[in-house]
Amino acid sequence: MLASSGLLLATVTGSWTWAAGVVALIYAVQMGWLARRTGSFSILVAPLFPLALVGFVWIFLVSVYRVRWLRRVSWKGRVFEVLPGGGG
Repeated sequence: MLASSGLLLATVTGSWTWAAGVVALIYAVQMGWLARRTGSFSILVAPLFPLALVGFVWIFLVSVYRVRWLRRVSWKGRVFEVLPGGGG
């Protein structure tokens, strides 16, 4: 829904930057509404949620890189080789 709203705004206004800002604002309002319904979260949770999401995606992508291309991971100071095919 938000993606289609952003695409519509960008088409009507001709500005992707403005449309992205509006979509981000709508998203923050939606996250705030969901946070209030699910618990007693601070008002800062909604606008700061994208930072947590970027952090999670960064950690995920680094992990994928280490497993798929480097074929080794480290844990508690030890390095483990990753077997082709997962070794399961």
